[in-house]
Amino acid sequence: MSNSDCIMFKHDGQLSTAKDYYASGYGAPTLDAQQDLTFQVKSVEAGYSTVEARRKLDTGDAKDFVIPLDSEFKGAYAYNSNSNVVTKKHTVRGAAVFRLTESDSAAWLLSVTSAFVVANLLF
Repeated sequence: MSNSDCIMFKHDGQLSTAKDYYASGYGAPTLDAQQDLTFQVKSVEAGYSTVEARRKLDTGDAKDFVIPLDSEFKGAYAYNSNSNVVTKKHTVRGAAVFRLTESDSAAWLLSVTSAFVVANLLF
């Protein structure tokens, strides 16, 4: 997805990570110079990790998507269920429409439970 803000999750149990990336064109996204996420592993059970990433709705970073309040915006995800190498093409992808209200405005919260290795969220 060209010109897209990305949050990349890497599944590795208690060592799981989430980082801010930017996709400028077709291919693997690059690490954003300004990391705007806070991240926490919430639990690890039976090979599944539940993680939480938070960021401001407007980070002030030109490469970050400004998440609007009270209007719809599109998001997408993609991951490769067989590899943790970011340059491998995804095996699964999808999209959704989101809408946040004023009560959600303090920070955008994303909680993911998964056994997949690397996931990208694109805005």
